[in-house]
Amino acid sequence: MVHNKRDDSAITPLVGILLAFAIFVSLLAVVQLSAVPVWNQSEELNHQNAVRNDLQRLSASIQTTASTGGVGSTAVEMGMTYPHRAFTRSPPSPTGTLSAGDAGAIGVENAVALGEETDDYWNGTRREFTTSRLTYEPNYNEIQGLTTVHEGNVMYHRQGDGTSLASDRKPVNGRTLRLTALGGEFSETTVAATDIETFPVSAPARRVAVTSGADPLTFELPTELPEERWDELLQPELEENGGYVADYNVDSNAGTVTVKMVPERDGDTVTYSLYMAKVGVEEGFGDTTAEYVTTPEGQGTEYTVEPNTNQSLTVEVRDSYNNPVSGVEVGFDTEGGNLSAQTAVTGENGQATVTYTTTTPMVVRASIAGREAAPEFDPQTKEDMEFRVSLTGDEGSGGTEDAEINPNYLGSLVLEDATIETCSSGSGQGQRADCRSMMEFRNTAGSSQNVESARINFYSADTGGGPPGQQRSPPSRGVLEGASLGIGDGFKPVNIEFEPGTTSIPMDFYENGDEYDMVSGDFYVLTFVFEDDTASRYFVGPVED
Repeated sequence: MVHNKRDDSAITPLVGILLAFAIFVSLLAVVQLSAVPVWNQSEELNHQNAVRNDLQRLSASIQTTASTGGVGSTAVEMGMTYPHRAFTRSPPSPTGTLSAGDAGAIGVENAVALGEETDDYWNGTRREFTTSRLTYEPNYNEIQGLTTVHEGNVMYHRQGDGTSLASDRKPVNGRTLRLTALGGEFSETTVAATDIETFPVSAPARRVAVTSGADPLTFELPTELPEERWDELLQPELEENGGYVADYNVDSNAGTVTVKMVPERDGDTVTYSLYMAKVGVEEGFGDTTAEYVTTPEGQGTEYTVEPNTNQSLTVEVRDSYNNPVSGVEVGFDTEGGNLSAQTAVTGENGQATVTYTTTTPMVVRASIAGREAAPEFDPQTKEDMEFRVSLTGDEGSGGTEDAEINPNYLGSLVLEDATIETCSSGSGQGQRADCRSMMEFRNTAGSSQNVESARINFYSADTGGGPPGQQRSPPSRGVLEGASLGIGDGFKPVNIEFEPGTTSIPMDFYENGDEYDMVSGDFYVLTFVFEDDTASRYFVGPVED
């Protein structure tokens, strides 16, 4: 057989090419199986760092909206794409999911406002505010189990059993409490960058000065953050470290952290600045509604005016987060004087204003209860409030200038109730009439409080039952614990001792020696001067028992 050298020379290069191709394919397989996942993991880590920065900016936008009331927008790189690589194949581009859903409720209890009328709402009763939890989860191919969570004021990252704080932002800083609720129900999954908007549902957060009530001020937050991370945030705020947190407890089963604040320091009551807001994210966050009525900051409920001059009177309507609500109709009525309108609607600042004129001391009532301010009006409820107007030069409506008005805090003498009862004693002529005002005071201090003098500043008689425009004449004097107090006269000595707890004392009214017939709607102003030279003034509106 003849061997063809020419044929052998043609086969050898082909074998070489096939062998090289096989080696190349094998190397590509090794690269695809080993190197590509490593390269993709590196790309995912880069995206993870970028999206975490975006989420930090989103968290800051939430806080900015809460503080300023402005609308915010933050671009978030939700997903990513892998770079093109020749001869290799990458898996599908990872998406990212940003969602918001119900997390539970923020609870605040034993918070008592220092502001007049605001304390009708913040009166120590537990208040709850629903909030959402914002969660971002990437759908990476290599890195698994990553989650970033925003809860109110706290943001953190979670992977498997490990959790790390994304910032040192926290709900308590010294005597400042910032409690921000999130609103929103949505879930968005995409590869593309997405603009996430934040809206001021109730903002900007307004400061309300509060103290502890009968028990220490406490707030509760829904959380999935483990205890060791809360330790990082709250241990520097503990009382033993110079802060104002008395104690805190993380209940992983209930999914809450409860923080108890210090009520007193060095014998003085601690006052806290409470800031609350609600921020909506994207959609599904709803609106807030009117919760209580109060006075604008820096204004009170007692006015002294020139007779027969036009004066303005303003109320402020707030939601449960203490922020103004627009478009709310406020009802007004008056005893004495004339009002410019019976209703007014709140503007963007939550305020409604009417004007009035008067030639006599008067009372103006305001209500957001969806009804006229009378007859169901109760100034102790959060929907109603009352203004007292006296006239310049009217000694009968004066009093100790620094007297506290209707005090209602721990350590004060609180007027809790006043009723009208029948009497037939004293200096009257023996007739029976509803002439006695039975007042119930509660001494909230730990020791007795002794009254040394008292006066009736002025008395307004209800016009109900009489001819239109005809004012009932007021009584000429009241008898309190044996002391005869002329309406509008100066202070007279009395001796009343209020032990801790509740004490009832009567005042009988007379008109020219006859027992005065009282009706519901009558009211008077009673001022006490205590043995320590402090004074308290009480607006008393007794009702028929």
